[in-house]
Amino acid sequence: NRSASFEEDEPIRDDFQPSRSVWWQWTATDSGIVEVSTAGSGFNSGLLLDIYSGSGLENLASIAQNQRMADPPAVYDYPGMSPIVTFEATEGTLYSLRVAGRRGAAADVGEIEVNLNYVDKAPNDNLSQAIEVTGDRLEGDNRGATSEPTEPLQGGLAPTQSLWWRWQALTYSTVILDHNQDNDSVATRISVYAGPEPSALSTFTQLTPVIQNGGPNREYLDQIQFVAEKNVYYYFSIDSRSDQTGSVSLDFLPQPGYQIGAPSIENGRINFTILGDVEFVPTRFRLESSINLSQWDSIEGTYLLENGAFTFESEFPSPSSLFFRALSVAE
Repeated sequence: NRSASFEEDEPIRDDFQPSRSVWWQWTATDSGIVEVSTAGSGFNSGLLLDIYSGSGLENLASIAQNQRMADPPAVYDYPGMSPIVTFEATEGTLYSLRVAGRRGAAADVGEIEVNLNYVDKAPNDNLSQAIEVTGDRLEGDNRGATSEPTEPLQGGLAPTQSLWWRWQALTYSTVILDHNQDNDSVATRISVYAGPEPSALSTFTQLTPVIQNGGPNREYLDQIQFVAEKNVYYYFSIDSRSDQTGSVSLDFLPQPGYQIGAPSIENGRINFTILGDVEFVPTRFRLESSINLSQWDSIEGTYLLENGAFTFESEFPSPSSLFFRALSVAE
């Protein structure tokens, strides 16, 4: 686009004013999801990519345009525009593709490479299409995936091309989700939610966040874990930067576990109920009390587990002790 110009009546954008534009036209041979990529171009950080239907500047209707990446790769300078745009094409429709630099940005010139391909729409693109987890891995392909208008933020960032899975915990479990770097997965953002059974789920507001792998400085942990409650449905969202498309794979490793239920207090006795598979429950615990949840005081003694519960029976702790917790003790 070194010798390109910008026509007076060309469409403008809300984010940046285009400059030095070049155009292509393409007629869709089939209906389906189309991915347009400029990843091989000589400049990408400020490259503006727009898709229109129709021909002639006066007859163009905007279909899609690239956006700034929320967490661009380190090699990208400001503003970090995504080199990929996906849109739903209709067979026989004429589309106009424009690639331009930003007005006043001297660096936004160079060779331009445009690749256009049909991609299969992800079967679990939407929450309502979440795939049931049946094995030890969450696998898919995010080419052609999108985000939904009211979808929750992931690691503080707006989702771009998320995929969804669902799983019902049949017992109390510790669940590990591991982004194994050896499997070439592009997944970076992982979110876990609890929610109602699929037939009763209709909006994102019904989901309760459990855990995400995003850090305060946009670091993404390769592994996260959470404690799953028996009979609860969990929904997993996996997303990535808009320039990262391809296979998505996470190891799914639920391990049988247990939970200690809320205590009941009666006649100087504190009773705890153990929830989970008995064979995985320790047989000895110690009790601690606190008035502020930050400082904990140990209460002397250890307590045997009997019939799925254990009891502390001694001098009752200070009336100001509002909180109690039980910790397992090594045999």
